[in-house]
Amino acid sequence: MRSKPYSLTLQVNGRQIKATFIPQRRRTLSMNVDEDALIIKLPFEADLEKTLTWISSKQSWVQKRLAMIERMKLDTDEIWYLGSRTKVTYGEETTLRPEGIVVKQGVLLETVLRQHAIDVLGGYFSEAMTETRISPKTLRFRTMKRSWGRCTSKGEITLNTRLIACEPRFIRYVCIHELMHLKHLNHSPLFWQEVKRHVPDVASVKKSSILLQKDRLGL
Repeated sequence: MRSKPYSLTLQVNGRQIKATFIPQRRRTLSMNVDEDALIIKLPFEADLEKTLTWISSKQSWVQKRLAMIERMKLDTDEIWYLGSRTKVTYGEETTLRPEGIVVKQGVLLETVLRQHAIDVLGGYFSEAMTETRISPKTLRFRTMKRSWGRCTSKGEITLNTRLIACEPRFIRYVCIHELMHLKHLNHSPLFWQEVKRHVPDVASVKKSSILLQKDRLGL
């Protein structure tokens, strides 16, 4: 029984790919694709041969994930902005448009994007509040790794500044989603019924989000 992470090179559809195995106190196997490598989490007592057989059965899924990651790759002067690949250049003044972003010389792109994200997301959120007639006690903005938005039992909502990379209709959906948590703090059928009143095509909106597919952040 192995207790520390280890790596092997596997063949996936005729392609060599690094696989990192992470033993954990868990009951089931899980797998994700990180860039050009596999990350497999498995129980401490898992049989390696059976685990490799399971990975082999998922080759089609792995191939689709690799192809999607390849499509997501950006040139060094590109970022995702409102759902589109957008080139970034540097000049005398800062301007942000889907057709191109210009950052003032000496200013950090991350600083510009964060402030711009707060302004843009705040606008979408205001529209969602008007539409739903629901308001939080507090609205915050943070850069988060695990979720696009959060709502607490105290009526506080936090939006992920990384949403600035996503399609406008997905940003709107996240705003609606979090506002509906002020009525239902779970993901019950009643919650989804309320969400779908405002976003009837919610499944399509979530599926179309490039970053949602890549990063698997929760919503």
